Amino acid sequence: MRRFTIAVLAGCSTIAIAGAQAPPASGPFTVEQILSLPTPDNLIASPVGSTIAWTFNERGVRNIYAADAPDFAPRKLTTTKDDDGQELTHLVFSNDGKVIVYVRGGDHGGSRPADPPNPNAEPVAPKMQVWAVAAAGGSPPKLLGEGDAPIVSPDSTRVAFIRDRKIFVVPIDGSKPTEGGSGPFFSLRGASESPAWSPDGKTLAFVSSRGDHSFIGLFTPGQPIRYINPKTTRDEDPVWSMDGKKIAFVRTPGNGGTPRSPLDEPEQSWSIMVADAAAPDDAVTVATSGDPIDRIARSPVGLGVRWAANGTLIFFSYRDGWQHLYAIKNAGAKGDEASKPILLTPGNFII
Repeated sequence: MRRFTIAVLAGCSTIAIAGAQAPPASGPFTVEQILSLPTPDNLIASPVGSTIAWTFNERGVRNIYAADAPDFAPRKLTTTKDDDGQELTHLVFSNDGKVIVYVRGGDHGGSRPADPPNPNAEPVAPKMQVWAVAAAGGSPPKLLGEGDAPIVSPDSTRVAFIRDRKIFVVPIDGSKPTEGGSGPFFSLRGASESPAWSPDGKTLAFVSSRGDHSFIGLFTPGQPIRYINPKTTRDEDPVWSMDGKKIAFVRTPGNGGTPRSPLDEPEQSWSIMVADAAAPDDAVTVATSGDPIDRIARSPVGLGVRWAANGTLIFFSYRDGWQHLYAIKNAGAKGDEASKPILLTPGNFII
């Protein structure tokens, strides 16, 4: 998204420089002119082909657009015509590139993201809903149900999302939305969130939040739920390796201990853990916040843990004073095969 926005701004700068030799404008910019500038956001790229999609805010009217290489002529996929205050977020392509799933509603930048704005004071409050629309256009979006944070299954047939602290799974074609009576994927104490499909689509990793601590759970239909190295810590952000054999996650201390002033901002230590999906009781620590504590966990970017090929783990860190990318080869290996984080982007700049 930053690349797309920067491209637009660079174009504006060129126009401004080129226009410096022209006579000055007849008057100052007006608020109307400023507000009329379309604002692009949420840029995503298809896993196949050369299609991109994004949202446009045009005078408060929000719609989704897509474009294909090589011409990248934009086409509108949704048909909202009024400024109703409902944001469009969480855009994601299906793996086959044919469908875009997104969330309409909510206030994800506010203190209560699950509460959709109601600027028109409608008697029936707006809802936060998950929708799907064909990337090629030509057909109306399909409602998948009330919810947030959708992810598409590897076979591009199902969508998992969060609703009422539970995880729901519905067909991507909208044939069985949750409003039709479809229940949660499974029932569990606490809040279930952050679903992550295994590469084969058979197992769903998720976070089970229990208030002052949380677990990483694994659910395979027809089997009991398994937990990865459960402790009284806060375990979050599960990420599957590309071959589906390992799971990485971030571990931070659970809440508790000596009461402290609400004005204090204590440092938050963290560890990156890796577990074998077939034997989840054990987990290996592959990176830590160190001493002094690396503050990357408090950054808006976070650690951003991702798997690359050949068992390599990628993450962000401030360990050299700048936000950089690091890699761990053979992540999760024990003994002599274990490796230390390797700096990938040296230099006095932020990645």
